[in-house]
Amino acid sequence: MKEYYHFFFVSYRSLWQWFDQFIVGTPNPVSALNGIGVLNNSKPDYSFVPKSVPSFDVDSVINAASKFSDDSQGFSYFDGAMKLLNLLGYGVSSNGGRYPYSSLSGGYSKKTSIGIDLIAPFKPVKPKASPLVSSASPFRLLAYQKIFNDFYRVQDWSTADVRSFNIDDYASDSNLKIEGDVAAKFCQMRYRPYSKDWITSMKPTPSYDKGIFNLPDYVGHGNGAVSRSSNGVSGASTFINGVSVLSVNDLRAAFALDKMLEATRRANGLDYSSQIEAHFGFRVPESRAGDARFIGGFDNPVVISEVVNQSEFDRGADESPCLGDLGGKGVGSLNSSSIDFDVKEHGIIMCIYSVVPQTEYNGTYFDPFNRKLRREDFFQPEFADLGYQPVVTSDLISTYLDNPVPDGPEKQKRLAAGYPLSSIEANNRLLGWQVRYNEYKTSRDLVFGEFESGLSLSYWCSPRYDFGFDGKAGDKKLVNSPWSPAHFYVNPSILNTIFLVSAVKADHFLVNSFFDVKAVRPMSVSGLAGL
Repeated sequence: MKEYYHFFFVSYRSLWQWFDQFIVGTPNPVSALNGIGVLNNSKPDYSFVPKSVPSFDVDSVINAASKFSDDSQGFSYFDGAMKLLNLLGYGVSSNGGRYPYSSLSGGYSKKTSIGIDLIAPFKPVKPKASPLVSSASPFRLLAYQKIFNDFYRVQDWSTADVRSFNIDDYASDSNLKIEGDVAAKFCQMRYRPYSKDWITSMKPTPSYDKGIFNLPDYVGHGNGAVSRSSNGVSGASTFINGVSVLSVNDLRAAFALDKMLEATRRANGLDYSSQIEAHFGFRVPESRAGDARFIGGFDNPVVISEVVNQSEFDRGADESPCLGDLGGKGVGSLNSSSIDFDVKEHGIIMCIYSVVPQTEYNGTYFDPFNRKLRREDFFQPEFADLGYQPVVTSDLISTYLDNPVPDGPEKQKRLAAGYPLSSIEANNRLLGWQVRYNEYKTSRDLVFGEFESGLSLSYWCSPRYDFGFDGKAGDKKLVNSPWSPAHFYVNPSILNTIFLVSAVKADHFLVNSFFDVKAVRPMSVSGLAGL
């Protein structure tokens, strides 16, 4: 495992386009859209200057978040939202509670009837009614979501959730109060993606198949057409007197279009900068993009050391520890260097801490090399640049259909949902696409024998088993694959086999961080009156 500290700068302007006019108090619009939200006599008011930034009521967010079920990894949406509100300073404990007013004067101890000092019961409690009338700025929550969208999101599989990090539509003095159900979307807990390997680097389609781009009809002899399927360009053809004819120009058009869409898919992301680099070969300056800026970071391995049980106990039915049993303790310690950053505009500097396990997989899978039976299956230089090859279920894990369904309505229902009807079909479901012959270039970490999931030594390692091909949450409907976008992000439960306490009951890691922050600001030293 490795821990990461990543620091980012997010400008207020990228979260709310009206901030520049608000902070200087002068109307200086740069877009016709700046007046759309403010109508004066049925005409846009381009000179509008907002009186305040948009805000939300903290308690309305708590109530709205409690109505959400689970997040993308199956954990309680409410619990994750309360953790974010707690960490970002919104006056809420990690369980959604606050400290009762009557307990504030209790001190550190109290006297009981028999004269014994006890620690006072000073802890946050969930109030029965909304006790606060508090308007809060959403910028910290929006910055957290913006960082995830720009830096951590797997863009090929996960679409941008604009509603979670942008409030440009709150654009008039009568429309600056953010509703609770909208603000609750700012509080979604996000998860870091797995490191890239043979599985997590696959693409949903070999060619880009979404967006505003529509393939034009290429006319060769007055009756030609280039078409594409859900996986990209499918072919080109012309029809003369009812006979299908493929011209040279049709081939050129199909090749050029397929090459362009493959470059779109092969790019590092779907954002403007990544696409320009993929198609034109140069990077766009950071000043051009409105993305969160990465300003530095540190990483450090979490070292696991053994702990030997030296107490003598008889192992009973409860599997209590015996003399000589081995346990483990993980410790990470880091003294980092400095990060210097010159801030040029109003914004937020935020540190994102994350722990990423070394990705491992069970050895019970069908190695692609064991599937090579024909000459063209082996590496051939002439076939090296033909594009992508499919990744199927057995490339990830070998399975069998343990609950076959007889003929009837249930079978038709499963068939319509894409559920496999045989073990052969279950092992050959299309998950995604990988570049051709990539198995010659990279692999993945594997565990074998009793170290595999569910066996006697599985608590010594953490192979992935969070596949859930059917019914997995996380925008599965957006991709034509049983492999969900949620599978590309680290699920904390992957470490449940190692830790005594599950990720649902408590956090796996206890983190103590000290940041020596020195900021040079154009401010008075004392802040006292100077007249």
